[in-house]
Amino acid sequence: MSAFLLTLGLMTLGLAASPSFATTATSLEERIVIDGDSSDFEEGEAVFGITSDGQSEEPSNDSVWGPNNDINQIKITWDAQNLYIACDGYIWDNNMILLMDLTGTAGPEFASDGEGLTAMTELNSWRRNFAFSQDFTPDLFLATWDGNSAPQIWTFIPDQENQVQQALAGTFQGVATFLQNSPGRCMEAAIPWNLLFGGRSEEVQDPDSGVDTWAIPADMRYLRFAAVVTAGPDGTGGPDSAPDNLTGHQQDSAVLVPIDNFAVLPIDENEDGIADFGIEPHDRIDYKLRPPFQGIRFEVASVTLDRKIVSPEEGRSLEFRPRLTPELDPDDHVRTIVLTARIYDSLGRIVRTLYTDDRRFAADPTNPDLDQWDGFDERGRMVEGGIYVLSVVSGESPGQSRSSTVFGVVR
Repeated sequence: MSAFLLTLGLMTLGLAASPSFATTATSLEERIVIDGDSSDFEEGEAVFGITSDGQSEEPSNDSVWGPNNDINQIKITWDAQNLYIACDGYIWDNNMILLMDLTGTAGPEFASDGEGLTAMTELNSWRRNFAFSQDFTPDLFLATWDGNSAPQIWTFIPDQENQVQQALAGTFQGVATFLQNSPGRCMEAAIPWNLLFGGRSEEVQDPDSGVDTWAIPADMRYLRFAAVVTAGPDGTGGPDSAPDNLTGHQQDSAVLVPIDNFAVLPIDENEDGIADFGIEPHDRIDYKLRPPFQGIRFEVASVTLDRKIVSPEEGRSLEFRPRLTPELDPDDHVRTIVLTARIYDSLGRIVRTLYTDDRRFAADPTNPDLDQWDGFDERGRMVEGGIYVLSVVSGESPGQSRSSTVFGVVR
């Protein structure tokens, strides 16, 4: 009996002493081969998992164009020299883009660092009908099209609004194998740290292993990322993004698609200036809003005025209140909407632009400091008496919604 207990104790001790398996390491070159097959990534390197109630965080059938144009999974890990990343799915006759934003902040506020792309609508290459929320400003993207085997990396050009330049051939490894509805295909790449960091890094030594690696700038310790499927032509949107965006996608590729949700992964959580080795990336993944959820596209349902007759000479501003549909729980502090408000005269001419592209929480889309008009035009002149129109517009055309209301000005 004592021999049995001794054996059992040794077995238990052996199990307890076994190190937990970790996926990031100083070298992954022997395990991960960049060949367009992501099966060599480990389970702990998959971004999307299963929720506690059994739902997939990234369903394989949530694309509005069907399962043959759908992002199924993103996989990510790293070693001393490279970030390894892969996107699985289908892009029959279309494109896939993986957007990456390096920042120095994380947390519930997801503050923006400012620099980076704000939209793809005016890009000098890969121009697409996507716009980004203020807390997601990509520094670079990896992109391919169906049937192409050599994905491209394009990086943001600092101090040039929404302009990008292509990474030179040979500066990274990348392979894509998408072919219509063929299963098991992906776009994957090994991106050198210094390329990822925009040339702002320098080679240093990991004090624990003695291996040469690359210093992480303090304002690039967190990676925010999202993938999109797009149509082929310039100026088009797409049917799917991962993680899910907050406003959903439309069948019509001419509709502007907001990319307003993203995954967040700390690369240097211990703040020692180099990538963290010996961790499973999946355990660190966070989101602006964790999927799955239903995307909601808001419309301006109405605009309420505090009165219908305005007299600028009284010195009292006209106050108004936009109302959206559908209405949200007041505690929702994630979903936002962009509003523009203008005053027009009876001939349809713009009298005054009160604000443009003002981002607000959709749960309470009011801003008393902005939602008012003092009765003066763009040149600072008091307007004449007559009939005027207040128009509040959400989003950008096409796909925008508008609500207008008529009021009078007396002098």
